[in-house]
Amino acid sequence: GTVYGLQFFPGVDRSNLVVSQIPDRGSKEITLEVTVFASDGTPAPKVLTAHPRPGRWWQWNQVLREAGLPEGVSGYARIRRWMGGLAGNGPWWAYGVINDEATSDGSLLPVFRPGGIAAVRKQIVPVVLDARGASGSHYTTEITLANDSPLQTAVELVYHASAASGPGGRYPAVSVSLSAREQRIIPNILEFLREQGLMIPESSSGPQAGTLTVWFRDLEGIAGGNTVVLARTMTPNPDRSIGGRFGVAYPATAWGRGARTSALVPALAEDSSRRTNLAVVHTGGGSEGPLTLSVQLRDARTGNDTGPPLTVTLEPGEWYQWTHILEQAGVTTGQATAVITRVAGDDTFLAYGIVNDAVTSDGSYIKMIRLDAK
Repeated sequence: GTVYGLQFFPGVDRSNLVVSQIPDRGSKEITLEVTVFASDGTPAPKVLTAHPRPGRWWQWNQVLREAGLPEGVSGYARIRRWMGGLAGNGPWWAYGVINDEATSDGSLLPVFRPGGIAAVRKQIVPVVLDARGASGSHYTTEITLANDSPLQTAVELVYHASAASGPGGRYPAVSVSLSAREQRIIPNILEFLREQGLMIPESSSGPQAGTLTVWFRDLEGIAGGNTVVLARTMTPNPDRSIGGRFGVAYPATAWGRGARTSALVPALAEDSSRRTNLAVVHTGGGSEGPLTLSVQLRDARTGNDTGPPLTVTLEPGEWYQWTHILEQAGVTTGQATAVITRVAGDDTFLAYGIVNDAVTSDGSYIKMIRLDAK
């Protein structure tokens, strides 16, 4: 497995890497070897090893530095089981964390195994932002692109603005080139697209939000090699004396592989300490036509429907968000679950919740649970 998006920028971000052996599925210590790569695919000078026992975990703090890379770099880590000697055969897991150097706010970086989403060449980031919001927040989105394949590729980026951001709709494609084994981090994707000539309004004229479709064009139909897209949306710490940022990381999803008929988003909550948004995205996979979704909130304590259904119609690649979703739906208990149902169209969709801290605007990403999954 491989963890992408690791960073080592002193005073800004640091990354840790964790490996663990899954408990109750093995009895012996296992040996894991970690090869760290710089963003251009060059291996770091030091190979790291860990020996977790069942149920135990192992962490490298500032893993890029531990592997011998210099300051001011990003990279990724490939983890392999060492099969020699008397090593056990229990299954393992891994993840990375980006911690803000000022706030220590952490963003989770998942491990990618060969195949699955990492083999999909066209992916969609559910939301990218340049938006000013509640409590003085200013959200911007960082994008990580990884071409962990032996071939160079053009990467096509298409921003689809939401209708609430002004004119809305699909912007022209911007193409970047990634070398074999290269990882590239774009700190502010909407600003980057503006620099490439796209006429995206500034956030001072209103919130800018939408999806980003990412297509690794030259690798379409080629087996082998991971292609990964990660997003991290951040806002400055309201306590300027400390500085730093708060944020949340989330992966792209495969185009055409969302929920088909229904999904559930749990753990939505609103009170004096937190506020909740609910968003939906048209992820294609059918006739690529309009898609109408209905959202019914249910009281988390009783399971009963509360308030009338909320509906929205989306075009392919379009994003829509209900802010303060519980308030809009008339939920008075402060805790709810959302059930999202496709009522028109034959394409797939993605739904997710964001619970924001009322003071820091730090967000937590709540994944949907497909109700139509096999």
